[in-house]
Amino acid sequence: MGGGNLDAFKGGTETELVYGNNVLESCHIHNTSRWTSTTGHGIFVHGAGNSVKNCTIHNINHAAVGVRGLEHKVEGNEIYDVCKTVNDAGAVYSGRYIYTRGNVISGNYIHDVKGYSTGVFGVYFDDKLSDNTIKDNIFLNNTGAIRVAGGRTVNILNNFIYNCSRSIHYPSNIDYKWTISDFETLSDAFKQRYPDVLNVISDANPTYPKNSTIKGNLIYNSANPDIGAEVKEYAKEYDIQEGKDIGIYFDK
Repeated sequence: MGGGNLDAFKGGTETELVYGNNVLESCHIHNTSRWTSTTGHGIFVHGAGNSVKNCTIHNINHAAVGVRGLEHKVEGNEIYDVCKTVNDAGAVYSGRYIYTRGNVISGNYIHDVKGYSTGVFGVYFDDKLSDNTIKDNIFLNNTGAIRVAGGRTVNILNNFIYNCSRSIHYPSNIDYKWTISDFETLSDAFKQRYPDVLNVISDANPTYPKNSTIKGNLIYNSANPDIGAEVKEYAKEYDIQEGKDIGIYFDK
């Protein structure tokens, strides 16, 4: 790749449930962000229903893959040596938008992602991103494996985390609020497909991280999971055995 980044991989319209069905497959993406040292991703996926699969992505100052929109798949990629000059970032990063839902980050091998501080993770769901899935990934030798900054209906399933300074970091972030304008652009079809959007509007505690599922994860030689009290209390299913004297945790 050249001096910038592949920032226009877009197809479909997320708020109207129109799918692009584009696939970026078996590509080698590296040495981007020469002109824009930060905020330049290896690739940024927009729209709805697109896929990044079986690619090798490395040597990038910021994120390897940015995700915005609906029902994208980031699967089977090898990602390493990214987020080199940033903090508070992720090799695969998504966040902030209420319509960014149904995305699946699966089967990726994410390793040797360090950043320059402890705020860099293999996968980072930011600003209460909701209704997305992280599953079946391998995280090896990273500053952090998974961070979810609040958010509802997040699925963290069957990941293998080895030798990461931080394993799963999922604070409750109940003070962060969406605004009503975030919901006004969503079509009736979108609300029908993702009814939790309406639940957020009517919920007495809309910012609480409800209905998430965290299970099947194997964590070895890494820090204990750091999970917010409200995440555990309102989880749909939460099954992590957190021991004090062992370095390995098996979910049932």
